Amino acid sequence: MMYASLRLACWTSVAAAVWLVILPWVTARPHMQRRIDFLEQRRIDPSAMFYTEVESMNEVRQRMAQLREQHSAEFWNPFAADERLPPDRDNRSLH
Repeated sequence: MMYASLRLACWTSVAAAVWLVILPWVTARPHMQRRIDFLEQRRIDPSAMFYTEVESMNEVRQRMAQLREQHSAEFWNPFAADERLPPDRDNRSLH
């Protein structure tokens, strides 16, 4: 039992050292500070589970919709695959 308590105390100390010493030190480094500033300027929350949760994704979605509309031939459309194949190509080979 004493050994288990000692192990728990050691792992707790390691976790506290990482959280209270190492992570703040890494965050203060110039490279990380530039990255944090980059994300903050774009209002990107790095803790978001998915990019769709980031506020700026609405602008990206709108821009992508415009690009797809203006340049539809350059974007792959899985529903239009049969229309874009040459007439001599067997469409069944895609499935």
